[in-house]
Amino acid sequence: MSAALEVLLGQYQGERAIGCHLALLQLRRRVESDLVQVCLLASEIHDRGHWSKVRRADGRAYESEEAYFLETLGVASFRSAAKRIAIGRLIQALTEGEREPVAQALADVGLAKATVLLPALEGADSVERERWFGEARRLPVAELQAAVSAHLDAKPRGRPDADRLYRVILGAMPSLEDRELCERMFGLGRILLGPEATTVGILRAAMQETLADWEPRAKEGRE
Repeated sequence: MSAALEVLLGQYQGERAIGCHLALLQLRRRVESDLVQVCLLASEIHDRGHWSKVRRADGRAYESEEAYFLETLGVASFRSAAKRIAIGRLIQALTEGEREPVAQALADVGLAKATVLLPALEGADSVERERWFGEARRLPVAELQAAVSAHLDAKPRGRPDADRLYRVILGAMPSLEDRELCERMFGLGRILLGPEATTVGILRAAMQETLADWEPRAKEGRE
């Protein structure tokens, strides 16, 4: 083991197995806290477009926002990057007094569970958030996912954040830009059709509008 790790283990007296266990938990808490800070930075970089103003170490520009986050966050997919950005946005949307406690609670449960909790925490009040943090501390990831899914499916179906189809469509978007375009379309759909409009209803209306414009153009193209 490294000298630094031996110093850390030296803080714990008694049986080495217990010392290793406690040191591991201490290091994990430190890592998870840093990961939440990464989420906060990622959300600002995304929201303010900072990624377009920086360069790689060799001076080359990033081809896209997606390329930037895949490289700098060290993740394998856009979806993983988008989840980290969403966690940062969730914290930033809170009041100043709420941000630090919520960030600490997310770090305590770990990024894996924080990602699972995200849909349930969006729009939740402080009491509801504490309930979910308690569930995250108590349940393994698979059971927590099942609890969150059941909670979302029990919400009124008109709410887009409760609609499984809406979440599937957003999750299928290949880039951050595509995801935001999708969110804009559904946002406008709720304005035009009413807040209780379903995802299927919004998609149907969008198809009708699109077909009315595309069919004459497609016909002209064939002639």
